[in-house]
This record gives sequence, structure tokens and C-alpha cells, in this order.
Amino acid sequence: MDLELSARGDDGCVVVVARGECDIASVSLLREQLLGALARMSARMVVDLSGLVFLDCAGASALLAASRRAILLGGTLAIAAPSAPVARLLQLTGLDRHFAVYPSTALALAAVRTVSLLPTRGGRPTAPGRRTPVGAWKSCDPGVSTTQRFGGEEPFPQPS
Repeated sequence: MDLELSARGDDGCVVVVARGECDIASVSLLREQLLGALARMSARMVVDLSGLVFLDCAGASALLAASRRAILLGGTLAIAAPSAPVARLLQLTGLDRHFAVYPSTALALAAVRTVSLLPTRGGRPTAPGRRTPVGAWKSCDPGVSTTQRFGGEEPFPQPS
């Protein structure tokens, strides 16, 4: 089974849909499509992996490269609806903690749209440091005190 890819714009975001199998023989197509869509369309990307039945380490590397490029462009990359074998690979490699993974494309798009694009200079974000993936700071609500956040105990006791 070959790799089939399609890309479409969706309200300031790009959605790339992958179907079939992605292995060492087809990874160049995946890498070109992802990086090209980031350059042409938007730095906010959702990759729908629901139709992908196989992904090897070369394919995972292409996803990482696209994620890094999206971050350099001031955006983000989210994974939507990975099939069971792909979800297992992401879990075994720890990439499920690197990517924001959502059960559907609609949820991934909603989350990616909330990320404001950083202004860039020469393809690099002007803001220092690495962008935090979507949803990584769920417990950092500014309206919640550190005491509430850490279950009633002050994490850093004040000297008396």
C-alpha cells in the first residue's frame, strides 16, 4: 500500500491527511509535503493520521522535522486521530509526549487555532526560547494560585 497525502487550508491552518503506509521508501514524499505546506500555507498545522496504517521511525523523524520547522516559523504542529498502530509507535517512542495528539481533526484544529503566530525575522521567532506545545500548560491558569495548583500545600514555603 502506497502513501497518499493531501493538504488543504482551513481558516488560517493547514490540514495534511496521510493514508496508507509511510516507510523509508515513501518518507521523502511525507517530508516534502509537510515542509512544503508549512512554507506555502501556514505555520499552524494539523496532521491527520487516521488513515495511516504503518509508520516507521523514518516517518516519525519527518513528523519531528515538520514540528521543528513549524516552531521556527512561530506556529505549531498537532497530530489528529492516529490509527492504533501509529498511536502505539508514538507511545513506544515517547513522541506522544512531544506532539499534541487529539482524537479528531476538529479538536486538533480548535486547539491549533488558539496558538498565536509569533512574529518572525528571517524564519526564526523573535521571541526567545522554545515554544511550548499546545496544551502543555493546562495547570498554569493565571487565576489559580500555586497553593491551589499543588493540592493545598505551598510548594515553596516562605521563610518565617
